[in-house]
Amino acid sequence: MMSDAAASDDGSDPLRAGRTGHKALSPEVSEQMEVVYGVIGPYLDMTLEELEIDLMSDAEPEDEAIVWIGITAAWDSYHQQYLDDEVLDDEEEKKIVAALIAISAGEKDIAALPVVAEVGKKLLACYEGLADD
Repeated sequence: MMSDAAASDDGSDPLRAGRTGHKALSPEVSEQMEVVYGVIGPYLDMTLEELEIDLMSDAEPEDEAIVWIGITAAWDSYHQQYLDDEVLDDEEEKKIVAALIAISAGEKDIAALPVVAEVGKKLLACYEGLADD
């Protein structure tokens, strides 16, 4: 559920103002981030509001939102393809999300990811497979 601050996009909430002058996310991006957070939020070390503020500080919040949507889609794809939609314990899920964040930032070295190599290869394939869709 959205907090009053998350629901307001009039720029009056100082916590909602981004460092680059974005006073608020568009309603569409805010809604997308709620969906993203609903899926991978438990494995991030931030609240939905912190995620939205981080997006507002980006020069192109809509582009950054697309990255987060991709991370979430790859997470979902991995769970569908390799885990029969089962969710692992929180610590393993945090590692999976951290690996997908690294992959989204351009990391292709499987050994540099915070997961075992086989999982890293599968996550990379799931993330790269999004471009094929």
